[in-house]
Amino acid sequence: MLLRVLLMAALAAFAGDAETLVRLRTMSARTAKRFKEVAAIAPKEALAKKAVFVDVRPVEETSVSMIPGAILKKEFESDPDAFRDSLIVLYCTIGHRSGKYGRTLQEKGFRVRNLLGGVLLWAHTVGPLEHEGEPTRRIHVYGKRWDLPPESFEAVR
Repeated sequence: MLLRVLLMAALAAFAGDAETLVRLRTMSARTAKRFKEVAAIAPKEALAKKAVFVDVRPVEETSVSMIPGAILKKEFESDPDAFRDSLIVLYCTIGHRSGKYGRTLQEKGFRVRNLLGGVLLWAHTVGPLEHEGEPTRRIHVYGKRWDLPPESFEAVR
């Protein structure tokens, strides 16, 4: 009986994540269309590239968690020429702010990609984020509309 209850709970959690993921992918696709001149890249594909991940979110959001190894927009902007020959993968919560910034960087000659689904899709498909160098399952979701983290994550607004 206990095994059955645990299995039902696991299936319910998976179904919740599946529904959330469908909503997230729909929102991500709409965002990618708005910034179609900045090529989107899926999280797993981006992870496989030797890319520089740049978090364009404000400190209130980045202080909760970031993609492991990512740098802040401020750090990138302190010496952008140091990254001139790199593939730059920009991200925010879902891709809108990073898409806007991607346009600007492309005009300056940088090779950029917009992380499809942002940090939210990363959490669903790749996994943990980090806070001060340690793994975390906390994620800033920007607002109620973007409250789409995996069930194993804690949403912070």
